[in-house]
Amino acid sequence: LAPGGIMQSSIEKSHAKHLPLKISNIMSRHKSNVDIQLWACRLQWVLLEELTDQSQIGGAQEYGNPAFTIFLDIAMVVINAMINHRDDEMLQEVACGFLLSVILSDARVETLLSEKLQIISDSILNSMKCHPTSATIQLYGCRAIINICKVCSDTESVDLSVDQLGGIDVIVRSMQEHTDDFFLQS
Repeated sequence: LAPGGIMQSSIEKSHAKHLPLKISNIMSRHKSNVDIQLWACRLQWVLLEELTDQSQIGGAQEYGNPAFTIFLDIAMVVINAMINHRDDEMLQEVACGFLLSVILSDARVETLLSEKLQIISDSILNSMKCHPTSATIQLYGCRAIINICKVCSDTESVDLSVDQLGGIDVIVRSMQEHTDDFFLQS
């Protein structure tokens, strides 16, 4: 990776395509090590954006990118890290950012099984509840939940699930807690 996280050549990108699964395996073998989980989540997030050709968070350049499918499975490994290390605010921030990028990175996210989106929603909302003072977690969480509800083809069941998990109250509390955060308010 070059400064700024940009992969410079197609050789780097082709080599990097194998990294997400290797990193996922390391995360699975070292579940109790919060440092490994944190840095692995960070690296997965960088790789997601690089391998799906995202120019910025919230938009993939190539819809239907095969690299995206790998990251849907990796999202479950990241969720396990979130569950195993609920108290680590930095890990929760990075994991929420990664999950937000997964949700925003490909048009096919709307075709995901609603149960997988419900698991992602549950993990994000739990993180938001456990870390109400982290504006970063709240921002990533709000954006992710709103986008899950917006793009899901089975909107009714996902909206109901988010509501049953207290998602609306969590989002409102987040906005009330961080009144000076322009991005969170928008």
